Amino acid sequence: MKTKWVKGLLAILVVLIAIILIRTFSPTASDATGNGFDFAPDEARVTGLMSDAVKYKTISFGRDKPTSSKQLIAFHQFLADKFPLVHRSLKREVVNKYSLLYTWQGSAPQEKPVLLLGHLDVVPVIPGTEADWKQPPYAGVVADGYIWGRGTLDNKVNIIGILEAAENMLRAGVQPQRTIYFAFGHDEEQGGIDGALEISKLLESRGVEAEFLIDEGGLVTSGVVPGVDVPLAIIAPAEKGIVTLELKARGAGGHSSVPPKQSSIGILAAAIASLEANQFPRDFSHTQQFLESVADEMGLVNRMVMKNLWLFKPVVMASLANDAQAQAGMRTTTAATVIAGGIKANVLPIDATAKVNFRILPGETPDTVRQRVIKVIDDARVSVDFDISGQRGMGPSPVSPTEGYGWDKITSAIRDTAAPQRIVITPRLLVAATDTRHYRNLTSNHYRFTYMALPVGDLGTIHGTNERIGVKTLNDTVRFYHRLMSGL
Repeated sequence: MKTKWVKGLLAILVVLIAIILIRTFSPTASDATGNGFDFAPDEARVTGLMSDAVKYKTISFGRDKPTSSKQLIAFHQFLADKFPLVHRSLKREVVNKYSLLYTWQGSAPQEKPVLLLGHLDVVPVIPGTEADWKQPPYAGVVADGYIWGRGTLDNKVNIIGILEAAENMLRAGVQPQRTIYFAFGHDEEQGGIDGALEISKLLESRGVEAEFLIDEGGLVTSGVVPGVDVPLAIIAPAEKGIVTLELKARGAGGHSSVPPKQSSIGILAAAIASLEANQFPRDFSHTQQFLESVADEMGLVNRMVMKNLWLFKPVVMASLANDAQAQAGMRTTTAATVIAGGIKANVLPIDATAKVNFRILPGETPDTVRQRVIKVIDDARVSVDFDISGQRGMGPSPVSPTEGYGWDKITSAIRDTAAPQRIVITPRLLVAATDTRHYRNLTSNHYRFTYMALPVGDLGTIHGTNERIGVKTLNDTVRFYHRLMSGL
């Protein structure tokens, strides 16, 4: 009897090993390389365009301090001056005073149009960090093979890349078959409520149904996955939602010499501590899709693990427990960002308030986030309300398909732009928010990707210090948009 049991166990083990080995050595990533194409933008012109664009301080400080109208209007005029064929051949509309909508009529108007997105505004330089910049943030200095300045990566790269590609196509007499809209909002960095949302409403009122759209969010990078050296083109077919909740605790106030067991600040602090100690549950599915898509590029051991996550998922999840970036892709995140209370050191505060920002994983909504927060805090002395200073919040996006017309057009343009170098294309959930969320009513095919190749060390300059873009990188951005639009 014992012999039969041992033989049965060995048989199971052999089958298990066979399954692991078959999956390990069965390729899933495409080894296809793209086809080079005969287009190279004028490098000196493109460099100069970005250098000049940085000088326009189209800064979004927040909804309580709108972007400078003079700077936005001046930037509009700069674009009109620098891209004369675009402004002569395409229909240009100013939406809600400061956003721009261009319509490039295609030769086959019966086909669904395509939307290319970008935004005109930039985030401010963090006060006190100006001296940390190697080059002034708004001077557009060209040095060491880079154009330096705020907005070079986020997101004037899209504006310059799209318009310069279109300018070259018009010069060559190339017209796309599908109508293409260029939608450039002016307030993405403060929610897109006055820009992208208004453009979307205008297009919807005209009955526009788009085939797909492409916006910022993903990029080309390497070094983000240990042991994977081939460049990765990361496309985000979905993005997390966002909501900010305001917590408020009220106390009796009075003199600090006779304090209660807990002041309003103490009550609020305990509530925040509870939220940080009880994080939202993890969902590994989006991270799993990403890891599986790059597994073929890993060394043997890691490849075996990633190609067999049905077995090794608990081990991988445990290994990522202290990786903040990985965790952001696996759960709804909790971030206490603002706190206020008290007026004087010897006066007990009556009210104490805090704002907690949540980036919402697909499967949750702003309402379910609020309900869970109330349950976790479990203290009737703390009110939990939606922050009324901005948007009430928005749920996560639907997950767009990683196949079909839009995906195929984008990925083929990526491969052709990278050629002859091979590039691995992988989907990954975007943990930030983009203007894409305002266009859900126009198409269900949303892809967040800009062809800009950044080493992993430069990713932190987006919204950070020493933002810059390589001259070659910017040229490749133009080439990508040229290749994409030429194939539509």
